Amino acid sequence: MAYTESEREFNERMDARLEYLEELNRWHIFALDMVASLGELHEYSKESRKPPELFASTRQYLKGFLNFEATAFLTVDDEDSSFQVADCEPIEMKSIVQEELNEQISNGTFAWALNQNRAVVTRSETFDHTIILHVLATKSRIRGMFLGLLENRNRIVSDTHSKLLSIILQNAANVLESDELYELLNRKNQDLQEMVRERTQHIEHMSYHDALTGLPNRMLLKERLSLHIAQSRRNNQILAVMFLDLDRFNVINETMGHDFGDLLLREVAGRLSDSLRDDDTVARQGGDDFIMVLSGLQYIEDIKTIAQKILDKMSEVFIIEGKEIFIGATIGISIYPGDGDTVEALTKKADSAMYRAKEQGRNSFRLYSNEMDTRASGRLTLENALRKALEKEEFILYYQPKVDIKTGMITGMEALLRWRHTEMGLVSPAQFIPLAEETGLIVPIGEWVLHSACAQNKRWHNEGFDNLTVAVNISGRQFRHSDLLKSIDTTLTSTNLAPQFIEMELTESIAMQHAELTIKMLNEIKSKGINIAIDDFGTGYSSLSYLKRFSIDTLKIDRAFIKDIPGDADDAAIVTAVIAMSHRMNIKVVAEGVEDKEQLSFLRQYNCDLLQGYYFSPPVTVERFTEMLRSGQKMEKEQ
Repeated sequence: MAYTESEREFNERMDARLEYLEELNRWHIFALDMVASLGELHEYSKESRKPPELFASTRQYLKGFLNFEATAFLTVDDEDSSFQVADCEPIEMKSIVQEELNEQISNGTFAWALNQNRAVVTRSETFDHTIILHVLATKSRIRGMFLGLLENRNRIVSDTHSKLLSIILQNAANVLESDELYELLNRKNQDLQEMVRERTQHIEHMSYHDALTGLPNRMLLKERLSLHIAQSRRNNQILAVMFLDLDRFNVINETMGHDFGDLLLREVAGRLSDSLRDDDTVARQGGDDFIMVLSGLQYIEDIKTIAQKILDKMSEVFIIEGKEIFIGATIGISIYPGDGDTVEALTKKADSAMYRAKEQGRNSFRLYSNEMDTRASGRLTLENALRKALEKEEFILYYQPKVDIKTGMITGMEALLRWRHTEMGLVSPAQFIPLAEETGLIVPIGEWVLHSACAQNKRWHNEGFDNLTVAVNISGRQFRHSDLLKSIDTTLTSTNLAPQFIEMELTESIAMQHAELTIKMLNEIKSKGINIAIDDFGTGYSSLSYLKRFSIDTLKIDRAFIKDIPGDADDAAIVTAVIAMSHRMNIKVVAEGVEDKEQLSFLRQYNCDLLQGYYFSPPVTVERFTEMLRSGQKMEKEQ
């Protein structure tokens, strides 16, 4: 069949048009496939969330339109921005890809490709390959790099192929970023969960443990003790509850500071834990009180042995911040089932036994007995009444004269606290002074004594007895209290009594507890013009070197050394030595507890300065002391 020229041209145009439409249709179908594949890529990455699976998935779709001999994905190092081959297929081509990568970096092509934001086609100088590079970049930062090797270096990559390649790889970058963000969020979530778990564990631990020592607290102790009671009942065994209180801890806490005291408590906790078995429990009750629970026991003697072992441990020296600290302990013990079968009963009775042990001497242990409940009840009643005594104005002062041995004249007096309760009557100082010291009530009571005694002495001065000095006892707790100097200043101001007519009496044992701190405090008191006396001298085993540094005015020889002189040669030697030593140091000497002429004669013979005692007068009321002053009562001179 012959065609005319116009027909031929028409057919040629139609053939070209058909070929164009067919090509367009092919790319249209391919584009639809690409859209679908990218969607699948997203979904797949959401499931896997791992870069290796992402690379494999991306490579699968790249094979759909370019026949790569090798493909590799490079990941960027955030620290130095270098690229490393993270994935390569086939794996045996990895060294070639790495070598080609280094070549591209050295000749600058790699750096150029970083700035193109599209697939870049280049040639290999070493191998017969066409190279396609594409940066996996997002708006936030570069995520990595794709490198593909085509089998022929002369292979032509059309713009269409390049654009489609860029679409897939750009999408891979976004997915990779999503994956990184997912991993970041996942790590943050895991960190948050771990933090919540740790915080929860910490809160649970704090709920059941003492924050300072890490020992079980009251709540956990109650649970464990309940469990121990149930086990002891089931196994027909005895159970011991030990209530331990540190001796003189308040002294250390107030003189060395609370931080120092906390360090000591931690050391005590560790020492107690080491003294017990793994199945036993040691808990901190609060302050310097600890409770120990010993289960699985058969004999009471075993409990006593353990208690003594603990006391021995507590008596050993503690080294805190380079300082040697000695501190004992007192233990009260209750035993299941004889002393009770509940947590409350056993702890309460162990507490009662501990207080009874303190009354009989510290650094000891005592088992509970029934009579302790009565004593504990009486102690609680006494404490409640003592707390109201100041408010009710139940305290009064008695005064015992100090007499010059040579002249027989009254030179001053010691103010002695007495408590006249509305129902109990006159309460012995031996009953309430230790309780006031233990509870801290001694501080406000001591302030009242200081002010009242100075005010009364000022009244006597105003009557014409203006050479009298009043001595006021300062307890250990009051001496270490931070407000003592302030209290002294307030008293001097409010009473208008000249400071040289006030004498502070401090026992030798209190002065020696922390000698360096005592020196500092005494110097401050002394700087105000107040006299200092050491009471009960001879009972506290003081160092004579410290005695010299205390800058004291008066030594009071304890009545224990006076009562048997002159008959007891040892006591006589001690008294004469103290008098001689004191006079060489320009310190006055007061003999306490002088009761007969023989004692007076001995003291006169060895030039003792002053005396107190029933030989001249017991402590008397302010009214009686005033009568003695007005009548000019004197001690007879030596015949």
